[in-house]
Amino acid sequence: MFSALYNRIEQRPEWLEMARHGVEFLLRRCRNPEGYFYFHLTEDGKDLEGPISIYSDFFAVYALEEYSRASTP
Repeated sequence: MFSALYNRIEQRPEWLEMARHGVEFLLRRCRNPEGYFYFHLTEDGKDLEGPISIYSDFFAVYALEEYSRASTP
């Protein structure tokens, strides 16, 4: 969300910083050992509902693409 705000509304540094934190969390805590993204997690990244669908992977890729666009000069 913060990457999309940065890309589409206004390039506020605090939005890009929040997006960076989200991407770091996504990459550090939101994948199982095989690399699939979890569907439902606790606030601290504990798995509540594993990778049950390709939709989790799709939304993760979409988030990473938005952040890539925002963070690349």
